[in-house]
Amino acid sequence: MSKRLLITGAGGFLGSRLSEYFRHRSDYECVAVGHRELDITDSLIVSAFMQGVRPDAVFHCAGISDTGVCEREPEQSHQINVNGTFNMAKAAERPEAR
Repeated sequence: MSKRLLITGAGGFLGSRLSEYFRHRSDYECVAVGHRELDITDSLIVSAFMQGVRPDAVFHCAGISDTGVCEREPEQSHQINVNGTFNMAKAAERPEAR
């Protein structure tokens, strides 16, 4: 039985590399999403998505890593980097994902 993985931030540096690595492994089913597929700032959407996917493990790689963008757009950066991460962590509790 393969393990189901959820990778957020699949369009970014780390998420894209994790997605590529796990896509070629037969013992894992990889669900990789970017910001177009999953708005991590919306807790209801994240919760419903997580319940639908029911991953065994989550690699949460979504976020704004450019410090210049974070300084210019602090509210958006906080929404994504802090609130989005909180939403992912809370939603991962329900299906008991690691």
